[in-house]
Amino acid sequence: MIEIPLSGTCAAMIDEEDEELVKQHGPWRALRQPHTSYAIARLPSIEGKQQTLYMHRLVMHARPGQVVMHADRNGLNNTRDNLRVREAASSAIMPQADRPAASGQGEQTQATDRRITEGER
Repeated sequence: MIEIPLSGTCAAMIDEEDEELVKQHGPWRALRQPHTSYAIARLPSIEGKQQTLYMHRLVMHARPGQVVMHADRNGLNNTRDNLRVREAASSAIMPQADRPAASGQGEQTQATDRRITEGER
């Protein structure tokens, strides 16, 4: 397991095999949300819209329409054993109490996913 330093005093965890991929897209910072924090990188704007890359989506090669869930609900634990990829519709039917923390839904992330999937860096 590798720690990737984020802005401030926190760090994200990833598997060793993802280190090179993750380091290509830094610098990384923590995005604090009400129940957890996520590791994000800012990418160049497209048509004036800021692009955000979520580390957990990068590690899992998530496509638009997919949701990446953290089994332990720790948004900074981006090890593959902790991450689950589901279609957005299937995550919506899980009972709230059983649902792991998820992020990365929306137009901004989907546009970023297309760029990463298509090989833009």
